[in-house]
Amino acid sequence: MTTQEIMEQAQVFASAWSLVVSRFDQGDELANAEAMKLELREMVEAQAQEIAEYALANEDIHKWRNNYRGEISNLLIQRDELLEALVFAKEKISELHVELSDDDFHYPIINDAVDMAQR
Repeated sequence: MTTQEIMEQAQVFASAWSLVVSRFDQGDELANAEAMKLELREMVEAQAQEIAEYALANEDIHKWRNNYRGEISNLLIQRDELLEALVFAKEKISELHVELSDDDFHYPIINDAVDMAQR
């Protein structure tokens, strides 16, 4: 249903109403005008329903997008917290390494994880 179709029906209704009790009225113009009014009402109601359905669908899209943004924000926060924990662990391991004076004491998995998280 387009606005143009509704406007055209409004014109049909107005024309039909203008014939009621005119010299051209053969006794059936009031019934015809009422029928045109009913048709116009149905068209307007159909368009209102389409708009309401579109608004509801659009609202669901906005809710989904906002929820998705929230999840992304949470993931970024978790990533930052994990990075902080990895950096902390790397520092503590380095301190332990210095205390033990063990040249073969390495944790490449943590080093790799910190490097990947910082990218």
